[in-house]
Amino acid sequence: MIIFIDKRVLKLELEKKVASAVRNFKEVARIATKAKSLCVEKESIKIDIDTTTLNLELLGGVLNVYQQLSVSLLFSINCLTRFLGLFVLFSITY
Repeated sequence: MIIFIDKRVLKLELEKKVASAVRNFKEVARIATKAKSLCVEKESIKIDIDTTTLNLELLGGVLNVYQQLSVSLLFSINCLTRFLGLFVLFSITY
C-alpha cells in the first residue's frame, strides 16, 4: 500500500507541475490537497505497521517467557517424581 501511495504522489506532483505551468491554480490546489491527504494516510499506515511490529515483538517475548516457565515446570515435576520414587523405595525398604 505504501508503494502505491508513493507512486501516486509522484504522479500527482507531475500533474501539479503541468497544472501550474498552464496557470490552473484551482487544479494545483486540488492536486496538492490530494497529495497531502495521501501522505497523511501513508504516515498513518507506517504508524500502524510500527505498532503491529512492536506488538508482535512483545508477544514473542511473552511466548519465550512461557516457554522457559514450562521447561522449568517440567524439570520440577521430573525432580518431584524422582523424589517420590525414592521416598516410596525407602519406605518399602525400611
